Amino acid sequence: MSFIYVENNLKKNFLFFYELYIDWCLKMSAQSLSEINSMENYLKMKMQQEGGKNPEALKPMLNTILAELTKQRDALEKKIGQSRYVIREQDVDIKERGGEIRQLDEILKEQRGNLEENSDMLNVRDRMLELSEEKNVYKQKVIYTLVSLIIGVFMLMIVGYAYFNR
Repeated sequence: MSFIYVENNLKKNFLFFYELYIDWCLKMSAQSLSEINSMENYLKMKMQQEGGKNPEALKPMLNTILAELTKQRDALEKKIGQSRYVIREQDVDIKERGGEIRQLDEILKEQRGNLEENSDMLNVRDRMLELSEEKNVYKQKVIYTLVSLIIGVFMLMIVGYAYFNR
């Protein structure tokens, strides 16, 4: 397993879980927002129904509740807007880093190719050196054999001269 394969899987897993987290946050915010809207509609409906019985007693309390719910809804809408802005910024940053990583990946691939070419070249030169050494050893053996034959013949000549001249 190569480093790039592991790195790519980590990036994919990170992006997947990050997107799940962002979706979950947005759904929770949207769910809270829809709960606030439904509560607001329910209270408005209740206020209209009860308005005929005792309108003055319920209106201040309901208005306070509606104001609080409106504040909460506005706060949630603001958070959602900020979250979307942050998500866009992070998305741009992730895309930029992804581009940088792709460039580095291309550089690494090119360097690996160069290393393989150089490795092949070194293997060929190593084999050529081995063959050259083998040839040199053979030539050295031939030279030593010839020198020993010449010395042997010279010694035989000396022995023959000494034997026949006595």
